[in-house]
Amino acid sequence: MAKRAQMHDSFCPGRFDGEPGCGPLAACAVGQRRVAARIDEGVLWLARGLGLGLVPRAPGTAGSLLGIPLFLLVHRQGWPVAVECAIVAVFVLLACAIAGRAEKILGTHDSGQIVIDEIAGMWVALLGHPVGWESILVVFVIFRILDIWKPGPIRWLDRRVPGGAGVVVDDVASGAIASILAWGIGF
Repeated sequence: MAKRAQMHDSFCPGRFDGEPGCGPLAACAVGQRRVAARIDEGVLWLARGLGLGLVPRAPGTAGSLLGIPLFLLVHRQGWPVAVECAIVAVFVLLACAIAGRAEKILGTHDSGQIVIDEIAGMWVALLGHPVGWESILVVFVIFRILDIWKPGPIRWLDRRVPGGAGVVVDDVASGAIASILAWGIGF
């Protein structure tokens, strides 16, 4: 029992056995807060696009650029487009969850620091397009214009959909429209 108490003390500095909810077999509040803080740090790191959301100018553009290597990484595997679409769909769902949690941590809706939505939108924009610098550049420029300008239905989605889904859905819509427009002009 003494060994358990020593182990417990190393996990709960400043806390003693016998305090409510802090026994040798229970997780202590201090430890739980530390774990929660670490998880929140990881969520923010992902939401910020591995830190790109912290760049002082144009964090959305920086985040959009990160969508390009992700697209290339998956595309170069040679999988059918349906598999690529499924991977992107899973990423979009994860992005919604991550953006939603990041909003709560940061205390604001769609903070400029959150760029996982731009990553998802850019990935959607590139789906099905040929891999070449010209097509990637054209899709990127169209996507950024739509994401910044937010015409019609994109603006409606941005203003009406709450939470993490609201952060991501306007960028996914911008990506889908950018993809269609790029196809329309021959890319």
